[in-house]
Amino acid sequence: MSESTAPYRTHISFCATSSATTNDADRCRDTVLERGCLLVAFLIPLKLSLSYIALIPLILLWIWREGRSLKLRDLSPSEKLVVIPALFFMTSVALSALLGINPIRSILPFLSLAFFAITVLVFARHGQLIPVLVSLLTGQAIASLHSILDAAFPNIFRGLFVGTVSESGQLALSIPMILGILWRMYPEASTAIYKADHIKLLIGSTITTIALVLFGFRTQMGLPISVILCIFIVCAAVNFKVFRHALRSSTSSRRYAILLCVYAPALVTALAVNLKRGPWLGVVVGSTIFFWRFAPRISALVVSIAAVCAATIAPITERLAASYQHFTIAGGRSTIWRIGSEMIAQFPLGIGLHNSAILRSFAPEIPPELKHFHNNLINITAESGWLGCGMFLWFILAIVQRGFTKPLNAIHVAIGCSIISWQTAGLVEYNFGDSEVILLAWILVGVLLHDQTKRCDVALDRGGIESRAGTSTATHNP
Repeated sequence: MSESTAPYRTHISFCATSSATTNDADRCRDTVLERGCLLVAFLIPLKLSLSYIALIPLILLWIWREGRSLKLRDLSPSEKLVVIPALFFMTSVALSALLGINPIRSILPFLSLAFFAITVLVFARHGQLIPVLVSLLTGQAIASLHSILDAAFPNIFRGLFVGTVSESGQLALSIPMILGILWRMYPEASTAIYKADHIKLLIGSTITTIALVLFGFRTQMGLPISVILCIFIVCAAVNFKVFRHALRSSTSSRRYAILLCVYAPALVTALAVNLKRGPWLGVVVGSTIFFWRFAPRISALVVSIAAVCAATIAPITERLAASYQHFTIAGGRSTIWRIGSEMIAQFPLGIGLHNSAILRSFAPEIPPELKHFHNNLINITAESGWLGCGMFLWFILAIVQRGFTKPLNAIHVAIGCSIISWQTAGLVEYNFGDSEVILLAWILVGVLLHDQTKRCDVALDRGGIESRAGTSTATHNP
């Protein structure tokens, strides 16, 4: 009897071993994907080439293990509300590329756009919200400190990380996001940090920001380094005691103090010293909308602070004062936008992706390095037609709606405000075509969908448990 059942026992043992091996492989794959998401998020603010080295294998691994068998019906409701508009937008871009003036020129840019858009699904499945955002902000803070040093000591630190244009576009996404994280962390951190100490932290963060701004603009404002050192000494004295108390408290209070007193000042200062007007406008609009939703009085304070900075910080004032001159200069945005409008009227189906460089044939005075229309809507409509523009707006509105879905979550709302900030800055620049910026946007969309899907699953599980408990009670009660 034992001899006859031995083959069956061997088969069962083999199946159990095979199943365990498969589970181990799946866990290993999930770990690699999750840690890969953290690495990519950290690298994107630093260097695009390093990001590609990490991101391309990550996308290929996900396609090989999950993407090949993924069907539209397998997506969560939150994912469908964003992925479906994205698919329609990609389809419209593909059609305009095929019907455009130079389809061959459009093939590689379209394949690149479609491939890296998969980043949304990778992060939607494996990007943990808080760890990914903290990794991203860490990389952004390092890049911001580099930009501040580069502004203070020109031509010494230049070229190490992402350029000022791309970095400012990233900051337009990152600054509203860090506001959401701080707002979300405040209730838990406030239990370990006394109210008086929290006020000191806010004061310290403000002084740190002022010190970094003066340090970054020291050459333009003619400030001696001794004055900057005195300001930093005062800043350290204000922060030392309460910061030490926060670091000795809970993990949440430590993260809160570091984000408030180190990361936030670095990001805000880098945005200022980069002197990019579109991201300035985007951050003001995105931050104002965020606080208007949670604390309307603070939203008025944000606008007031922006106005004071514009009126009192000489390099910022001069940059804003020159806006009209830069707009109307020969080969400037007024010329580029006029040509874009004419091309939209002439080619309602679009000229095809990546064919915007043709604009120089209409106006030779446009500098050779300007190969797009410096406006997201004009550029997308010119290249992808009115259909592409409509699909793009649907896609952006779907993301923003996901961020403001009730019940409101501070980080979700902040991501929605980041997208608004991104597109507000895109009114005067083509940041949708900037790889460093759009990859960061894909990451934010992905972690937003991941967190909403996880919360939906938890709610369904709780509902099922409560339903079963209610049925059990009804069964046992006469």
